[in-house]
Amino acid sequence: MLVSEVERGGPAGEAGLERGDVITAAGDAAVASYGDLLGSCATTVPAIP
Repeated sequence: MLVSEVERGGPAGEAGLERGDVITAAGDAAVASYGDLLGSCATTVPAIP
């Protein structure tokens, strides 16, 4: 999945994602579509620093 926009100061930007990056996995799950990514995010507990 191609990253088309990253909000500066948002979680993706803080994690180091940049416009043009390609997401192929989230954790141990392969990501082939937006639905795959949403499903992975919905079942992941966020890390709290």
